[in-house]
Amino acid sequence: MKIKGLLSILLIMAVSKYSLAESIIRATILHTEDNKVEYNYIEPVVYNNVFSSIKLVDNQLEFRVDNIDPIKFSLYFNDYILDFFVLPNDTLSFTCDAKDMRRSLTIHSSHHPDQVYLTDLSLMESERYLAMAPYKVKNVGWGNFPNGFTDSLDKVVSTKQKVYRKQHQDNPALSRAFHRQFVDTTYRDVHNKMFLFSLNGSNAGGMRIKLADQSLVPTEKDVERAIASVKFENPKYILNEDYMQFLYRYDVVAYNKWFTKKGFKTQAIEYAKHHADFIKEHFKNDTIRYALMAYINGYNYNSSPDEYSYMGDKTMAAYPAGRYNGKIKGKKLSISALQAGSMAPEFSLTDINGKKVSLSDFRGKVVYLDFWASWCLPCKMESVAVKEIKPQYDQKDIVFLYVTKDNNDSVWRDGVTKQKIEGIHLFGGEHEIFDQYQVFGVPKYVLIDKQGKIVSAEAPRPSNKEQLLLLLDKLIKD
Repeated sequence: MKIKGLLSILLIMAVSKYSLAESIIRATILHTEDNKVEYNYIEPVVYNNVFSSIKLVDNQLEFRVDNIDPIKFSLYFNDYILDFFVLPNDTLSFTCDAKDMRRSLTIHSSHHPDQVYLTDLSLMESERYLAMAPYKVKNVGWGNFPNGFTDSLDKVVSTKQKVYRKQHQDNPALSRAFHRQFVDTTYRDVHNKMFLFSLNGSNAGGMRIKLADQSLVPTEKDVERAIASVKFENPKYILNEDYMQFLYRYDVVAYNKWFTKKGFKTQAIEYAKHHADFIKEHFKNDTIRYALMAYINGYNYNSSPDEYSYMGDKTMAAYPAGRYNGKIKGKKLSISALQAGSMAPEFSLTDINGKKVSLSDFRGKVVYLDFWASWCLPCKMESVAVKEIKPQYDQKDIVFLYVTKDNNDSVWRDGVTKQKIEGIHLFGGEHEIFDQYQVFGVPKYVLIDKQGKIVSAEAPRPSNKEQLLLLLDKLIKD
């Protein structure tokens, strides 16, 4: 084996000096609303996106995270965002008072300058939400803001953050690994250009997206020049989210062209089968190949469990000593209950009339399970699309079952009324159903057959009318 190849494989097995270990985060937080905080972190490379909430006990909380690599750990409470730098096998502790955050915040951790960098930026971001708070409707993500208010606010906060980043771009107190992962913006411009180019003209809920300011949209030539300006395969940067997003977006475009040129079928598993072959053919560096396959798995985990299982197996088979294989296996096990043919997880929730409703009540009927929220714009678009589908199934053995992610009962009821959504409506709130069905965002659709078995944990949206009708028609006949 060539020395270069050997080094690449060693880098796969040990991208950083840290091994799998448990990190601990302890905090004392005074004056939180509802004595609760939400938290989020994304593990790099495997794109493991964790979002949940936790109750404080006597104003205290403790998290344990089995992160392989350093992560940005975000806490949300009282319109504040606090970002922390969490190393593997490390202990971070902090105290604060939500009524006087800046003066009360005290942090104890290793790599303190790195910690301060993320926390300072997040407190600047908090200024945006604190300013918006007086205009927001309680328990809803939107509000009645004065004309031009959010635009001017975004400009102020973004400028402040930009100045701060520039001041610390060459800060010698920041560790080299932290700088590369969180400070270095080498790939941000090219990633942003690729994102805007792909977003403009794309479809969402059956509607074509067109950015209001078309001057912001780069041309195809602009994107090509941006890609050519950076080092394409850069294994040292796989922990940098801008780099992995750039690599992912490039891969999507290039693979779709290759896939179409080969004349392959468009089914999901067929698409996944050939993806690994494309990556092996198109990319030269083993670390990049492995990292990209793992990253794609992370995206598929949220959108296609079947693809995740297949691609995960292909990834681990190609790189049996890969350092992220344990994470891939763990996530694969967590979605096994939602694979096609498995019994759908049972649940009981309260409907809009105050009656308890269980999934088993609909045995013998096809269930189209719709997870949504009143504040979700794509959900509203899909609620329009589904109105064209429902009349075709009147008097048929199918139930349109809606579960809201709203936490406020009156806001939920108001949303159902205003949007004129017909069907059986259940109040989800903070019920475990969102964990049972791996609902990381809304809208999400699950299709369940007459025997109560999962047909698809990522069913077609109503706006994908043709594919959805084919599935529903088949299930009704079975």
